[in-house]
Amino acid sequence: YCLRHSVECLVVDKESKRCKAVIDGRGQRISCENVIVEEGYLPQECCKHVQYQQISRAVLITDRSVLKAETDQQISILTVPPFEPGQPTVRVIELCSSTMTCMPGTYLVHLTCVSRRSAREDLAPVVSKLFVQDLKQENETTEGEEEEEKPHVLWALYFNMRDSSSVVKRAYADLPVNVYPCS
Repeated sequence: YCLRHSVECLVVDKESKRCKAVIDGRGQRISCENVIVEEGYLPQECCKHVQYQQISRAVLITDRSVLKAETDQQISILTVPPFEPGQPTVRVIELCSSTMTCMPGTYLVHLTCVSRRSAREDLAPVVSKLFVQDLKQENETTEGEEEEEKPHVLWALYFNMRDSSSVVKRAYADLPVNVYPCS
């Protein structure tokens, strides 16, 4: 593994079209069988014919779990089907503090779906269904008892990002056969 090294160039065998080594930022040659690289590091001409999808993401910090359980040592994974036709299916992953991703007494929640609109527009219906977003919302609701049981969103970030998970490798131009882009 060659982590935390900036790569200056790839050494490619012209006949086999395989990357044989990388030259790191210090000029050191490191032999390799395969290269896995974040696609942002590839030259633009290599990616000019690639068709990307977009995904909508949200990252939340909440005060309790969406799952009522005896323990706080859990990871929750949910698949939320569309509420209405045309809405995307949403994947939810909730991590507790024992995963070392958030402070004790809080939960880190990731929501992801294929983009239809902005991340907020795609994911807000699910966030509203599973969480209380602010005290004003909690006070205005007619389902007071049900809302009190929902976790409160302490912090939220919504964003869209490029998704290359469905891009076939041959879409990248002039890429050595043993170089694998990822997002």
